[in-house]
Amino acid sequence: MDNQSIELFLDVWRNGSLTAAAGSHYLTESTVSKRIVALEKELGIRLFQRGKGKSQARLTPEGEAFADIAQRMLVLTAQAQKLKEGRVRHYLTVASINSVQDYTLPPFIKEFQKLDPKILFTLEDHRSTEIFPLLEHQRLDIGITQTPSPYSDLESKLLYNEDYRVIMKPSLGRNFSEKGIHPSELKAENEIYESYCDEFREWHDHWWKPFSSRIRVNITPTAEQYFQDENDWMIVPESIAGDLQKKGYASYALSAAPPRHHVYIVYRKRSENADVKKFVSEIIRYFSERSEGK
Repeated sequence: MDNQSIELFLDVWRNGSLTAAAGSHYLTESTVSKRIVALEKELGIRLFQRGKGKSQARLTPEGEAFADIAQRMLVLTAQAQKLKEGRVRHYLTVASINSVQDYTLPPFIKEFQKLDPKILFTLEDHRSTEIFPLLEHQRLDIGITQTPSPYSDLESKLLYNEDYRVIMKPSLGRNFSEKGIHPSELKAENEIYESYCDEFREWHDHWWKPFSSRIRVNITPTAEQYFQDENDWMIVPESIAGDLQKKGYASYALSAAPPRHHVYIVYRKRSENADVKKFVSEIIRYFSERSEGK
């Protein structure tokens, strides 16, 4: 199994077709197909679904599992090359829920890299339920989640918690109580909905019928594209609301608020990686100081 075959496999998967992958590698489609078939024979599994009239390259369940392994194989190969070059680097793979990855984690990562420039990060987006098994199987070093881990060999520590707020496009004619917006004042047909955790979903479904929102999304940057009417609204954690205010959105408290949004850092209890311990210590300090400074 060579790196080029692995890269071809990943490019076919990412591009969704043999043709696109062949073009990016300056190979014929036939050559790429033969390399994929040879890789399948070596692994003893079928990587892509095949059938007449199928123009898209779709992974089999075995192919999906191998895609994760293949990406890590290339990362490990690159790390080994750095050793050969005499460049000693340390590596940490951190997976985070999107609400942290896009809004509150980047400033900390930048600060941490100044503190320890030897560490090279691989940053991944995952749901909390995906992060726990990846940590359990040692495919990640650190996870940042919305709930504590259900696994006994994983340590979970609270990083911070925050209120939720309503964001809307600004309007001069809008007038809400000083206590904030009551859920009854918000119409479901104007909602752009993102679910954050089970507690949030239960609170939300108490006030609005499930699946009654205008649009459902799984990440906030996507939601930003769908604000049209001045009555459109979305409920987001306070840290995200603050970032969106800088982009011109209006932010309001909720007078009947959902349970607070919690964020945890999760890692293996028996980890001997000194960089993991340093990262955990620094990120807890960072968010603690941020909370005290509010």
